[in-house]
Amino acid sequence: MPSKKTIKLVTTNELALLVQDNTKDTNKLTLLVQSNTKDIAVVVKELREFRHEFHQYRTDMKDKIDRVKEDLVEIRKDLDFLTKRTKEDDDAYGSDILKINKRVKELEYRVKELETVAA
Repeated sequence: MPSKKTIKLVTTNELALLVQDNTKDTNKLTLLVQSNTKDIAVVVKELREFRHEFHQYRTDMKDKIDRVKEDLVEIRKDLDFLTKRTKEDDDAYGSDILKINKRVKELEYRVKELETVAA
């Protein structure tokens, strides 16, 4: 058996109130969307700034690591030079070797720390 549809008659005033309520809801929704759009824009801006700062941090860390590695190369050269010195310089030789070895270990430790932080 087919269903019977009930038709409700609506006055002009009732229709106007319905339209007004829908308009208020639409306006609320529009304000909500605008507010969220502003919030999203702020978040996007902050993310861009953070990305720039992070990139700069990584660049700085790479530069520091490169400088420490350059120091290590120079120290290794000095160490090679010292190992070729004659036995006449044994006393100075031993002291210099210990100092350089200590410096190499310190720099190698710094490189490992910086690489860990930069990773």
